[in-house]
Amino acid sequence: MSNYTEIIEGWNNYIFPNKKVEYIAKTRALICAECPLYSIGICNPLKKGKVVKDFTYKNSIRKEGEEYPGCGCPIATKTRSLSSKCPLGKFLDESID
Repeated sequence: MSNYTEIIEGWNNYIFPNKKVEYIAKTRALICAECPLYSIGICNPLKKGKVVKDFTYKNSIRKEGEEYPGCGCPIATKTRSLSSKCPLGKFLDESID
């Protein structure tokens, strides 16, 4: 999925809220609030944090313990884009079923 598709999904879910998506967004927002990348509502690309588990992010493998910067996304929409991943692997694999 492209960044643009993820951005549109996040904004769409922000503008047109859904109870299940909002539940997941609130759970993700709590994770973000405790993250070293968090800065004034943004996943700050000028800060770095350690990956919490091995996973694939934007077609590259990220290994636990490696450091990466934030993605630059606004948290309010990033948390509502269910196809988006945390750059440090902190979002769980949620389902809205």
